[in-house]
Amino acid sequence: MRFMHFDLMHYELSDCTTMSTDELVLQNLVYHEQLIVQISEFDHIPPALKQQQSRLKRLKRDAVNLERQVKSLEAQTQRTKTEHEGLSSSTKRRFVANVAGAAGRKDKFEARVSEKGRCGRGPQN
Repeated sequence: MRFMHFDLMHYELSDCTTMSTDELVLQNLVYHEQLIVQISEFDHIPPALKQQQSRLKRLKRDAVNLERQVKSLEAQTQRTKTEHEGLSSSTKRRFVANVAGAAGRKDKFEARVSEKGRCGRGPQN
């Protein structure tokens, strides 16, 4: 796009005094038409600006929503991780208790067997 230099003093003052108004208008007609064409080339700018502003507003709203989703998912992940760690340590404790308990029960069972006989019942009378 070529911009024309806008010159209010297109003609020297001496030329203007000898010409009639109609002659001046006709001589400047091409220049003014070019100005009108150049101005019309900018007609798309206001709607395009509104469209871009609307798009920017929508993108900002989407960014806020995505940030909320990320925070929610981070909290959910943290809760799940905490539950898993709790479950994991609880499972470990139960396993250790079962193993230790089984060993303890085995010792008690062997003690009872040796005391009362092979079947675990008292002496038969």
